Amino acid sequence: NPSDFDIFFGNYSKGQVGERPTLISIDGGTLDSGGDIAESSLDLQYVLGLVGKKQEVLLYQVGDPVEGASFNNLLDGLDGSYCTFEGGDDPTQDGQYPDPLPGGSQVQEDCGGKPTAFVISTSYGYQEADLTPAYMQRQCAEYGKLSLTGVTFVYSSGDAGVSGRDNVCLDDQGEQVVGGTRFSPTFPGGCPYVVSVGATQVVPGHKVTDPESAVFQRFPSGGGFSNVFARPSFQAGAVANYLKEFPPPYASPAVYNATSRAFPDVAANGLNYSVALDGEFRLVSGTSASAPTFASILSAINDVRLALG
Repeated sequence: NPSDFDIFFGNYSKGQVGERPTLISIDGGTLDSGGDIAESSLDLQYVLGLVGKKQEVLLYQVGDPVEGASFNNLLDGLDGSYCTFEGGDDPTQDGQYPDPLPGGSQVQEDCGGKPTAFVISTSYGYQEADLTPAYMQRQCAEYGKLSLTGVTFVYSSGDAGVSGRDNVCLDDQGEQVVGGTRFSPTFPGGCPYVVSVGATQVVPGHKVTDPESAVFQRFPSGGGFSNVFARPSFQAGAVANYLKEFPPPYASPAVYNATSRAFPDVAANGLNYSVALDGEFRLVSGTSASAPTFASILSAINDVRLALG
């Protein structure tokens, strides 16, 4: 809602009013994730406000309201070789376009050629147990491939702690069940080629300049160890120190895989973001807030580096 942006900038970033950064919508539709308008407004108001009015912001939209879409559909639009690889997309997970369902979009799926931002932030995700290892490994390799071209992918680590949605964990067969005894890691946050962002908060009664805590009000920040991806070498020292100095009180590998890729990589405040929605301010929380905030910081770093050549 454009008027919400004017309300937001008018209150928090007065230099933006009337001079919104360029916002380019890539195709139509929505990413069918179960989210609502609050999440889109949150991401865009904070990204647009933090990067400043001279940096261009692209909005990638995939799928339609009938069938939805996936991260693979986004990657198809960015990389034609990924799109056309035989046996690539999975019709049980990825949107098929033209949409065969009644009322679905009849637009042909984009296959490469879409503009690529330097930093791509996404506030949605899966549990690893939602997908097959082969599906995740193929997609993760694509993030690595595109990263070599200068793209940084930022994903939220999830808002359910070490469990899945609704406190569902894994049984001994890796299935998601109520009362499961094994941690349920998220994807793509567990891919070693993306930046996984967790959430912190200001401790009640403390000043904003005091050290923050891992978030403990309203939701637990997602984190843990992948069951699919090996630990990358750049994590070796940090994870070894963590396991030595702050060993989790759970058995490994019975409960979690201590030898694999750990996440999140970084964290930023994720509690009580003020967002303008339908003409009024509301508080929104989640790693959906910390991920675009951290992505904006990366964008500012990129801006300085590009200016210096």
